[in-house]
Amino acid sequence: MTGSGSGSNIWIAAGEGDNERVQTLLANGINVNVADDHGYTALHAAASYDRLATIELLLQHGANVNCTDTDGDTPLFACETVQCAEALLAGGADAAVRNAEGKTAAEAAAEDVDKLAVSEYLRARYPATYDPANVTEPAEEDEEYQRRLEAMLQAADAATSTASVNTDESDVDA
Repeated sequence: MTGSGSGSNIWIAAGEGDNERVQTLLANGINVNVADDHGYTALHAAASYDRLATIELLLQHGANVNCTDTDGDTPLFACETVQCAEALLAGGADAAVRNAEGKTAAEAAAEDVDKLAVSEYLRARYPATYDPANVTEPAEEDEEYQRRLEAMLQAADAATSTASVNTDESDVDA
């Protein structure tokens, strides 16, 4: 994908998934971890637009997967898809990082209806990074949010129940 607005701006190129332009900028000496005035890096941009190939490219060039912006958010906080979270975690992202509000990516994602699947994934993979008491609902009532949150919590409870049943069964076999 070639972005018309990427020019010399690595953040725009990364957000647009313009890997050719990102590669050129890096080859011309742009620091892969350069941040804007808000601490936002190309990796944050690629993650926020689910540009998986760009995430891989930036990681191959040494992007700091745990860099934080001025809000303390790492690129993992920007993910809207499980695939994006998986790519960052495979690159060394730390799911336990807390932002300036004291939230992990799993907790922050639980507050956004578009990121509930990411929250569920992170919560299932890293249960210690999720405290429901640290999650607040969106300011305006959103029925879709409520429906998806309830489904996420039911799925997590079912997974926990299944895990304990499997543990109990393995104890019996031993």
